[in-house]
Amino acid sequence: MALAIFLTGLITFLAILFASLFEKTRVPDVLMLMILGIILGPLLHIVSPLDFGKVGEVATTIALIVILFEGGVNLNITELEDSFDDTLGIMLSSFLVTMTIVSVIIHYSTGIDWLASFITGSILGGTSSAVVVPIIRTLNMSEKSYTILFLESAFTDVICIVVSFALFEAYASGNLSIGRIIGRILATFTMAGLIGFLGATLWGAIIRKVRKIPNTMFSTLAFIFIIYGIAEFLGYSGAIASLSFGISLANLVKIPKDKMPIKLKGLRFATVTRTERTFYSEIVFLLKTFFFVYLGLSMRLADFWIISAGFLITLTILLGRLLVIKVFRARDIPWRDASFMSVMVPKGLAAAVLASIPSLYGVTGSGVIKDTVYAVVFFSILLSALMVPLIERSFLRTVYYEIFGQSERGSGV
Repeated sequence: MALAIFLTGLITFLAILFASLFEKTRVPDVLMLMILGIILGPLLHIVSPLDFGKVGEVATTIALIVILFEGGVNLNITELEDSFDDTLGIMLSSFLVTMTIVSVIIHYSTGIDWLASFITGSILGGTSSAVVVPIIRTLNMSEKSYTILFLESAFTDVICIVVSFALFEAYASGNLSIGRIIGRILATFTMAGLIGFLGATLWGAIIRKVRKIPNTMFSTLAFIFIIYGIAEFLGYSGAIASLSFGISLANLVKIPKDKMPIKLKGLRFATVTRTERTFYSEIVFLLKTFFFVYLGLSMRLADFWIISAGFLITLTILLGRLLVIKVFRARDIPWRDASFMSVMVPKGLAAAVLASIPSLYGVTGSGVIKDTVYAVVFFSILLSALMVPLIERSFLRTVYYEIFGQSERGSGV
């Protein structure tokens, strides 16, 4: 117990130090936090994920909920509308390209069957919002570029989960239905978004009265947890419901009365205050700290071959992502933003959790799948985090300008 309390305080202070170092060195704090977790866990065996028990899983889920909510609160609905089409193109093409790359490499390098290979590809097809959001928040990107990356990272977690479980069931039953997969994805996004919107409408209408009660700073977070739980209980994505709640709560006050449904016109909505935004930002910092340390503790770095395969897959995913951004990048996205978008391939908690599911369905090579996914999670975070300062400060700046900047007249290196 004493060691756990000591490490909690030490990790928090180290997180503050890492954040300050990031401002000077551009080495992302999320990378250093994850490496700290690897040192404490897989290398020195001081702490293991089992020490956290269910608390670890609950804490990482709470981190994801609050990060999505806090990010949603800071999204502008106008920019959201302008960015949605671009997000959709990048999100779907990146998922399919990544899934294909991983599947081909896994199949030919390990010999496992194609369906098991595509399961691995679906697990690694998305990007992690808990990794992407803290990184892009420091990059001074245009609002449109930020919104695209934020939405992509939030949505692809859901796509990964839905597609992966559809493939698990197909493996177990021998029957794969593409229409069923698409239907599940559409239903999940639509219903989860609606649950989040309805929750925000209710909360926005009563929040002024709640604030009159003492000690209610946490009340909005408590209400989000309720919304998340309802969405998950009904079989939809609690993460998307949390994101929808944040976006709706922040933008309800901006919707003109004549565009509102008749039943909502008489309501007077409130949104989060500046003090509350600062408070939520501090909570995100604390939760993010333990999320990445826990992720480092959870890494399973197996033999050299698996590590090498994970590194090769990550490099190939980066090249595929570069092609996707080159093809689907909107013309009004600056070359610098496009460069950062092309290296945002980090995998996170969703991939790490899904990696343990194949064994439950009797998927061939489930052990190889799990170890490979963990290796790719680590290397994808490592390379994404390191490529950002390299693009800003090394010869890669010129390379990426040649790729993305030549079409921009008057742009300099």
